[in-house]
Amino acid sequence: MSDIRVIKNIEIFSHLNNETLREIDRYIKIKNYIKGEIIFIENDVVDKLLILKDGRIEVYKNNENGKKFTLWYIRPFEPFCLAAFTLGKAISNVRAVERSSVYYIHKKDVERIFKKYPDVYAKVLDIMAHRFLIKSRILENVALNDTKMRIFDILTDNNYMFTAEERCVIPLTQNEIASLSGVCRETVCRILSRLKKEGILDIGQKQIVIKDLKKLQDYCSNRS
Repeated sequence: MSDIRVIKNIEIFSHLNNETLREIDRYIKIKNYIKGEIIFIENDVVDKLLILKDGRIEVYKNNENGKKFTLWYIRPFEPFCLAAFTLGKAISNVRAVERSSVYYIHKKDVERIFKKYPDVYAKVLDIMAHRFLIKSRILENVALNDTKMRIFDILTDNNYMFTAEERCVIPLTQNEIASLSGVCRETVCRILSRLKKEGILDIGQKQIVIKDLKKLQDYCSNRS
């Protein structure tokens, strides 16, 4: 990379000054993945810090019967597989949902960065702790809630939602919501269609647009 403005978009480097960013830029490489390509499978060696540049990455597990359970979808400029990097091996499966470009830094170079800039290491630990809480909530949601509440929990989760042009947007497809909630796609489609009919949301090709967040929250509460 040569544009430090791009590096500054990366969460763990966003607080650094331009001089430091230029130094870190020397360590950053890039690799491209085609749609559906596997990045890691469970127990693979992980010796690089990975950051999504563009595209979409899915982190998931398979049970002994081959059923897939999605843990997370990675957003651009978001580091991923941090626990795997720390342990040295993958603890989940990771694949490119669509054509994706991934920044990576070799472990020896990451160690240099951490040693010289311990605040970057602190940022990584913060993200890991936050991810642990999110994944715990996902597992709790699937284990304890009924199908409707699993879907509602995702639709109202700030970890998935962002604001664009004064609208609340959830950058997930119906298939992705089904994977995250452990609910069949037909059920997701039926519930989202009902919410659309009531004017609560719109369904896009790769996103859900929340038209009335307060009404959605009330709708969820009334069906708990």
